[in-house]
Amino acid sequence: MKLTPAGHRAFPFHLAAVVLLALFVAACSSDGEAEPSREASPEQPSAAPSDEAGQASDAIAPASRDAPTPLPRSGPARPYALGFTATPAVLTPDAYVDVFDEAALRADVIMIQRPVAWTEVRPGGSISPSTRATIEWERQLIADRGLDLLFAIDPWQAANRGRLAGEAPGEGFRDASVTRDYVAYAEFVVREYRPRWLALAVDLDAVARSRPEDLDAIEAAYRRAYAAVKAIAPETRIFATFQLEDLQGLLPWSTHTPQWSLLLRFDDVLDVLAVSSFPSLIFPFASDIPDTYYSRLDAFQKPVALVPSGFASAPGRNGVTFGTVRGQQQFLRRVLAEAEAGAWELVVWISPDDPAFATEPPFDLFAQMGMRAAGGVEKPAWSVWVQSAIRPWQPAPAEGAGAATD
Repeated sequence: MKLTPAGHRAFPFHLAAVVLLALFVAACSSDGEAEPSREASPEQPSAAPSDEAGQASDAIAPASRDAPTPLPRSGPARPYALGFTATPAVLTPDAYVDVFDEAALRADVIMIQRPVAWTEVRPGGSISPSTRATIEWERQLIADRGLDLLFAIDPWQAANRGRLAGEAPGEGFRDASVTRDYVAYAEFVVREYRPRWLALAVDLDAVARSRPEDLDAIEAAYRRAYAAVKAIAPETRIFATFQLEDLQGLLPWSTHTPQWSLLLRFDDVLDVLAVSSFPSLIFPFASDIPDTYYSRLDAFQKPVALVPSGFASAPGRNGVTFGTVRGQQQFLRRVLAEAEAGAWELVVWISPDDPAFATEPPFDLFAQMGMRAAGGVEKPAWSVWVQSAIRPWQPAPAEGAGAATD
């Protein structure tokens, strides 16, 4: 089947910049505020103006394209799924489709991250034509390529985890209308996209530090959304994500007491223990990462998901991040070995290719975390990924949220 987005004028490829900013802030923030020397430039990449739902409002529709022919899978089955975030190499519609194609060939999952469309789902609101067109287009991309979807709902501003993004009806979740619209959006997403995985919150550790007075209300809203989604699609795997480096207080510009208790607080409504992780922001060499860095997550007795992860293949600006191509390969090899041994559920890499648009701070810190450089030049990590991706994925039987232990 060909893509035929007739009349389609909405395209979210500019959201790649938003996703990278959210990832950056999660890993490089202090109580939701970007560390001063790494603040976003006024010239942040943006391909098109956007409406309140986060969709581009006047973009050119991509050309029709057949889905790629699937590559044969062989070898012993792996228990973990592989995926990429929907972050293209360049900010064009065709490059956005390229990520879906690459996921179809050498992964199993695509990860889409979006803010809440507050005004569209609130009482009296309506879904905009741009949002509707984007949903239909992305659903076709996913279906034609046989992909599974991880959809991440991100209610808070990327540059300030203490403030809601978009035209929220209130300042925080203590406002009943905020909870109402948040739950309505979660229900909308699960009905429209039917994702295999649904993140109801992103970087919950940073949010909890930024809005401690709102945490009880955030938890109550999350639990309402969890129950509402399960009532619609009980098979959906639901969770919040936590930024592993920041959760532990390891970032030198954001030192604080580790927040492990936050995971226990939400334990019974986390079907998966999902963390993002970018250890090259902390450890100059992959071999510096402690042996128990990821295995300590086993204490929570949850299926583990890295959503997403990345490791720099070259030193970054002012030594903020460090890496080498061999270090990136070593890190990926270790992650996949631990995913195999621990029967993890999901490993999502930030992007198959270096994002060419990530030239201005703070995006440049992620500019060399792809496994292929400009022009598709493969880095050593790419062969490690392909060797794992060629194996068939055999999901473990799903289990519900369970109690953690020491």
